[in-house]
Amino acid sequence: MTASESSRIGLAKQVSKGTAITADASFEYLLFREGGLATANTFLPLDPEVGGGAMQRNVLKTGVMGAGALSFIPRPRTLGTLLYGIFGNVETNQALATVSLAGQTAYALGITQPEKPSKVSLVANGATTASVVIHGHVGVSVDTETIALTGAAPVQSTKTWTSVESYDLPTASSRTVTGSYVVAGTAPQKHVFKHGADQFSTPWFTGRQGVGNMWGEQHPDLKVAGLTLSWRGGRFVDGETAFVGAGVPSKVATTTWAPDLYVDGGPQFISPLGHIELPTGDDVAVTAGSFTGAVSMPIDEQWVVGSYSPQNLDIVQRSYILNLLVKITDGDLANKISLDPAGGSSWVAEAFREADFILNFASYEDIETGFPHRFQIEANGESGADANVVWSARPISMRAGRQIVMSLTGTFLASPDASLDAIKFILVNDKASY
Repeated sequence: MTASESSRIGLAKQVSKGTAITADASFEYLLFREGGLATANTFLPLDPEVGGGAMQRNVLKTGVMGAGALSFIPRPRTLGTLLYGIFGNVETNQALATVSLAGQTAYALGITQPEKPSKVSLVANGATTASVVIHGHVGVSVDTETIALTGAAPVQSTKTWTSVESYDLPTASSRTVTGSYVVAGTAPQKHVFKHGADQFSTPWFTGRQGVGNMWGEQHPDLKVAGLTLSWRGGRFVDGETAFVGAGVPSKVATTTWAPDLYVDGGPQFISPLGHIELPTGDDVAVTAGSFTGAVSMPIDEQWVVGSYSPQNLDIVQRSYILNLLVKITDGDLANKISLDPAGGSSWVAEAFREADFILNFASYEDIETGFPHRFQIEANGESGADANVVWSARPISMRAGRQIVMSLTGTFLASPDASLDAIKFILVNDKASY
């Protein structure tokens, strides 16, 4: 069948480079509007040579890699797969990031709140009898609970916590503790994508492509090179993504794939259920926008002697950009970005920095899970000199018969406070883990 609608693209995370995934149940299949995976060959024509005549004398194949790009409407489960490919790290239902036990009181770093009242599970990295005290709310009441750690086995709280404010941590030499919320079944699972300890590491994927019902392809050792989410009023949130690979693609049979069992079919995020707020004191109405995360992996430096395919895909840089098209009702915002962040009337050599903003989108309530899926983008949450998002604006261009709008660009920087994450992408769906 030559209809594109019968084609398939699936992704599965690899344990390491060079180990392609073949288990059918490990793949998730994306619905997409346009694009595909491709075998990218390098063809090398022979140089012109004196005495060689007027015709080309040879063309050789000297390299091969996988590559691809997709335009799609994001779905919650596979959006998380692509986000994992961009950020390289994910924490699911995290109640407490891993922290050394060194006698801290009122410790509040690395805490996220549960999507619904949940129990807290704590686990140490080895044998210890130390105790941790949880401070927070049970229902609407302020409460505490002491949990005695037993070693490497998780210990679960008896109370169900609406929120967790802080922990009192004991002293235990060479021991750490990690906390997670206990969420069962199809209850909302909260995934926080952000940089890990190694900012230059992202996972490898195996890609599958079924071209119509004609043939199948395997694309090993893929990495996600970029992801863009875009929106405008009254529309779906749209997506674009790109892949590059270091493996050699091959033709494979599709008889056992059963992609209909593993396709991510919904729900979709829509702009009427979005909320964007910039804390500038201005009336800001966003008509359109986009978020782009990109990973720079210079391909020209990956070709080595003795190999037809790239030796590796080494990350050298990351970038995250937020673009917003806003309606302008007064000049305060334009003045802060173009002239003076403090609102003065004279130009100053200081950029407008603001990282305490709200940006989230949701789906309708999913009939299968009973809750809406959503995502939220966060910077380090600071304002002024401590903020890690710098804003710029294009000159306002006025057109007859049109409203006055301004295009804003927010560039994410490393956080001046190393204890705060430079960027977090929070995704709530029904997938247990990535």
